[in-house]
Amino acid sequence: EELKVKQVEVEEKKLKCDEMIPRLETEKTKASDEMKRASEIAQQASEKEVAVGDMKEKIDRDLENAEPALEKAAAALDSLNKKDLGELKSLAKPPAGIDDVTGACVYLLHEGGKGKIDASWKASQQMMKDVNKFLEELLHFKAKIDAGKVPKNNFKNIRPLLEKDWFNVDTMRTKSAAAAGLCDWVLNITVYWDINENVEPMREAAANAVVQLEEAIQAKDEALKAAEAAKQQVAELTAAFNEAVAEKEAVEAEAEACERKLGLAQRLMAALGSEGERWRQGIEGMKVELGLLAGNALLAAAFVSYSGSFNRFFREGLLDDKFKPYLQGTIPAAKGVPIPMSPGADPLKILTNEAEIAQWSSDGLPSDRTSVENGTIVTNCARWPLMIDPQLQGITWIRRKEERRGLHVVRLGQRQLLSKLENALVTGKPIVIENIQINIDAVLAPVIGRQVLRRGRTVFVKLGDKEVD
Repeated sequence: EELKVKQVEVEEKKLKCDEMIPRLETEKTKASDEMKRASEIAQQASEKEVAVGDMKEKIDRDLENAEPALEKAAAALDSLNKKDLGELKSLAKPPAGIDDVTGACVYLLHEGGKGKIDASWKASQQMMKDVNKFLEELLHFKAKIDAGKVPKNNFKNIRPLLEKDWFNVDTMRTKSAAAAGLCDWVLNITVYWDINENVEPMREAAANAVVQLEEAIQAKDEALKAAEAAKQQVAELTAAFNEAVAEKEAVEAEAEACERKLGLAQRLMAALGSEGERWRQGIEGMKVELGLLAGNALLAAAFVSYSGSFNRFFREGLLDDKFKPYLQGTIPAAKGVPIPMSPGADPLKILTNEAEIAQWSSDGLPSDRTSVENGTIVTNCARWPLMIDPQLQGITWIRRKEERRGLHVVRLGQRQLLSKLENALVTGKPIVIENIQINIDAVLAPVIGRQVLRRGRTVFVKLGDKEVD
């Protein structure tokens, strides 16, 4: 059926090629006109970009000259403190000139309105009655200027005071530290006001220049994109006829390939039919195992935790008479609540596999079940394993198994015991301490007992007088 469809497509592609010839010529002429128009727009946009860029550079130069003075004026707000203001407020009759400084503050902090402003010393004392509030007003005065909440007449009223000879920081410092601080603030906040009044129009002009520049760049980019699109369209239309012919030939080749693929697909589906069944069975088996995972894990954990010190007879008794009946809920201690577990669950099959056991045997571990169980406990326990090894089978296996990881073997009483132990802790290499006694040396107790210390994310263990990371 698909082959019949491909034959129809071959005829349609041939007819399409014949129809494309006159259309191709028309589209070439149209694309050429579009390219010419796009080039003209791009040229105009480039000229505008240059003009706007020149304007922005001039504004940037003006702003660069104004910014240092603006920053210096803002820094003057840090020259006041509560102690100086408290001393100034307590003066019954201030020295000459101080009342001019405080009067200037009265003018600046006035909220506006009609009527004459009282800038006398008494009014100044009233202004400074609450030193904290007064200082807070001064510290936030710059923000009021930035928000446009300070009447322009406030600064106009203080101009005559600023022209007086004694209205300067040096003169006021000889009379009062507080007056000097206020004088410094008045002078610098006035400078800030003047600069801010001049800079704001420049900032607005700069913002407008940036907008114009972005518009110019956008117009230029759009024009260049249009030119590129027109150029691409010409190239595409030029190749369209050849592509149509190639499509016709490709459809013919596809018809032949489709027939070959159909045969291959039929053979592949037949081969994969049995494999798919095996995969489905595997998935179902995994689902069943997942439901039994809790009981299997508990059985394995109990085996590793409690069976190590017993021989085979007692291990089998623990497994068959204690662990499994408890998990199956058949003994009173389980209170009749069974935990799902694999039938005939074996800790060895849960914790290891045949390949790993074979490797242990290659490394020198005896192949009897008790020895394999010992190896399983050693490789899965959370604590350092203590091995009673009169026949030296265990140490032989450990030496061969861990020699690839740089195993260290030491004995109690060796001079280099602590240095080798410290190196193993730092580098993570395995270490075996032979002939350990019933009573453990106090220096080794923190290591053997895993008495770790934590500082943030770093873990330490105390080894003698050192803390090893």
